[in-house]
Amino acid sequence: MSSLLPTWQAYSYSHTLQANFALPANSFRIFSTHTHACNLLSDQGEWIALVDRQHGNGPFHVVIPSVLLRQRQPNEIVHVANGFLHFVERWLDLRAAAVWEPRLESIIISRNTLLSLHERLSSISSPLFTSKSGNLPTLPAFARPASERLWQGLQQGDRKEIVHAAQQLAGLGPGLTPAGDDFLIGLMAALTLHPPVLTQHLSNADICAAIGNAAAQQTTRLSAQWLRCAALGEFGAAWHQLARALEKEEPAAMESALKRILASGATSGADALMGFGMGLAIDKFQI
Repeated sequence: MSSLLPTWQAYSYSHTLQANFALPANSFRIFSTHTHACNLLSDQGEWIALVDRQHGNGPFHVVIPSVLLRQRQPNEIVHVANGFLHFVERWLDLRAAAVWEPRLESIIISRNTLLSLHERLSSISSPLFTSKSGNLPTLPAFARPASERLWQGLQQGDRKEIVHAAQQLAGLGPGLTPAGDDFLIGLMAALTLHPPVLTQHLSNADICAAIGNAAAQQTTRLSAQWLRCAALGEFGAAWHQLARALEKEEPAAMESALKRILASGATSGADALMGFGMGLAIDKFQI
């Protein structure tokens, strides 16, 4: 490491990146830049998202000082070597950063908390199922029959139907993470957090793997990475916050987590929570 370049400290990173950071050398290209994040992609198809603290931890995130994000440019090359990220003008030291676990574990949600959560989720809408915004009037025509097919497939434990419906929803809508993908990620979050008993022949892990793998083939490269992570039970910090609030039966904390999810993207959070609501409603314990 050159002593001529200043060094900044990373705050935290996902443990899924540990093996990558231990390699003697690897290179990434900045795929996209945003206000609170930029996404890096390697020639091998590996992703790293550099994010600030407002965006927070995620399944392939490195949380860094926001000033570093403001200096990034598309197609800039970032080198990764022995616990450091090397930018043009400085180094980012990962060695003392906290290692964050993105995997969600299943929890027990009480009946009263489920009732409260269902009521709150019923107040959320997204362009995926309504054209009230006027921006994407064709989305409901495609999304609703696909979601109904998915619902039937999940209730029946029919893997073929689940895969077909997931393929129909995947890539639906504009942007780096289309609305249909966000819906599927929220659904997988529900199946991971509060697994229903669907069938003796198809586990919830099987269902999530089927959804994630099928949808990842039909969408953008970045969204495919989020889908693959969700299929493995790996989600962002806001979902972990929601899980803690639900398990501890803390209404204020639950509302805070839901608002944090809703603030994600233009409609990504709302789309994901629509899927989350479907996932919770599949449970044979009917509300």
